[in-house]
Amino acid sequence: MKKFILIITIVLLAACGKSKVTPVEKKEISKSVKSIELKKTKVENIKNYNGELTPLNEVTHVTDTGGDVVKINYQNGDYVEKGKIVMVLEDTDTKAAYLESKGEYMKAKSDYETSKISYEKYKTLFDKKLISEDSFLTVKNQYIQSEGEMEITESQYIKSKEDYENLTVKSKISGLVSDLSIKKYQKINADANLFTVVDNSQMEIEIGIAASDLKNIKKGNKAKVYLEDIKEEVEGIVEKINPASDSDTKKYETTILVENKYGKLVKGMYSKVKVSSEEVEGFFVPKESVMLKDMYNYIAVSREGKAVIYKVDLGISTDDYQQIVFDEYQPGDKIITQGQYLLENNDKIKEA
Repeated sequence: MKKFILIITIVLLAACGKSKVTPVEKKEISKSVKSIELKKTKVENIKNYNGELTPLNEVTHVTDTGGDVVKINYQNGDYVEKGKIVMVLEDTDTKAAYLESKGEYMKAKSDYETSKISYEKYKTLFDKKLISEDSFLTVKNQYIQSEGEMEITESQYIKSKEDYENLTVKSKISGLVSDLSIKKYQKINADANLFTVVDNSQMEIEIGIAASDLKNIKKGNKAKVYLEDIKEEVEGIVEKINPASDSDTKKYETTILVENKYGKLVKGMYSKVKVSSEEVEGFFVPKESVMLKDMYNYIAVSREGKAVIYKVDLGISTDDYQQIVFDEYQPGDKIITQGQYLLENNDKIKEA
């Protein structure tokens, strides 16, 4: 009986030794990603700047002579037309200087005219050799001297007349009166600021453009100006570009002109400026699809069901898109926009 059991056990063990183990097939896992078609497009190149609004025309009126304020016709905020009288000053010294210079000029002019008549008579006699040369030269010198004295007194008269007439202060441009803090009968010193007239019909913004952007921004380019104070966006235009850079900032001063159609724009408003230049053609991808690793930029491309990782150079950027230099492009390529950070080169992928 024991021999029978031993034989059965040996047979079973032999049978187990001859059985084959079936290997388990390992399946390759596809990683889920999101991608979009990669193709060349044209994008408007827009640059962002900051600045403040200032009136295109703004004139501060100054008194050269000073004087007593005897009349004020306008107040701050009033609209005044060019040539209208805003205020009147009186100054006795200015008036006296004007009258004195006027008298001296009239006398010098009279002496000149008399000397001129004498000179012309003596010249005729001298040409006919009826008088001596000494007599003629004496009259000629008197004539030249009187002409010089007349010109000197005339220049003094013109200056004093201008000072006297400027006591009646007229607006040099049309616009709104501002910075007028003077009171009637107040005594004003010479060279003091009286008031300012601001023409708000057109406003300007000064921005600094880098040399690298100068080639793409030209006079006449459109600009969008967002005004935070009133939460509005208005259109502007590049009016002028300084061809010489600022010695400190190394940037080129550029003026943006904005029409103030509805009078909402005022001096000092903070502005965000977007200046559009020429269109740029290339591969533009969502900014989040570009990966930064070890100071280099990479993208993940979906090609024939696999991920291919490429190092790329960057071009211009817009609000949401980044231009890439991608010479390895193949028709049908897609740019992976989600899941790219979890990918290795040649990973199998599927669209999520």
